[in-house]
Amino acid sequence: MNRLRHVIACIVVAVALLGPLAIAALGAPPAEAKQDQTKKKDELSLWQLLQKGGYVMIPLAICSIAGLASSFERGISLTRSRVVREGFLDDVKTKLGSDGNTRAAIAFCEESASAAGRLIKAGLGKMERGVEHVEKALEESGFQEIDRMKRSLKILGLVITIAPLLGLVGTVYGMIEAFQTTAASTAATGKAEQLANGIYEALVTTATGLTIAIPIMVVHYMLNAKIDSFVDDFTQLGEEFLEICHQKPTGTTAADKSEVTEIVSTE
Repeated sequence: MNRLRHVIACIVVAVALLGPLAIAALGAPPAEAKQDQTKKKDELSLWQLLQKGGYVMIPLAICSIAGLASSFERGISLTRSRVVREGFLDDVKTKLGSDGNTRAAIAFCEESASAAGRLIKAGLGKMERGVEHVEKALEESGFQEIDRMKRSLKILGLVITIAPLLGLVGTVYGMIEAFQTTAASTAATGKAEQLANGIYEALVTTATGLTIAIPIMVVHYMLNAKIDSFVDDFTQLGEEFLEICHQKPTGTTAADKSEVTEIVSTE
């Protein structure tokens, strides 16, 4: 189900951001339609209309690229197999062994470079102090990992906020220019048509900004929902690890304990 949501989000972003370019590329009329075009007055293609947006379209294009790249990167990084790999706790249990070798288990968690690894590593560092300390360490580490994943969505949030505002700024400047041009015109007629052309061209940036922000907002919501689902996974992982703590003796010596504490404190 989560994989289906990820695929749908990718399709929505790709269609919304790349669709206009594809339409513009395919918008070239065939040879037999040239006669019909001559009858239409100043008809613009989508690409030509986008060019009417002016210099504001450049930062909007950057927002589009940044939002698209961040959506794919976060979608891949927040897959369940990368955050909470199936069978990870079994591997930790194997590293602990029958004598409770926490140093080997901590080294394995560091090598995994995953949220689950950092969570279990925090608990391993407190095993010699008792189950209560382990439980507290797991809880604190879980909150930190969820907060870290939510903070990783900052680029998407920035694009959602900036893109519509950039579009609005472009529209305001475009309308100022349209009214200024109309007021300075000395023609006795045609001012209303001239003003209408200027206004609809000015609205291009607003439409572009909203087209970028809306699909990115959908992706942002879906990724937030996925991160929230990891709370239950971390809770289950912590409960299973606590069961291991009840079963496994911590067979570390005093020197081993000090080394384990140093490993955890340096992270």
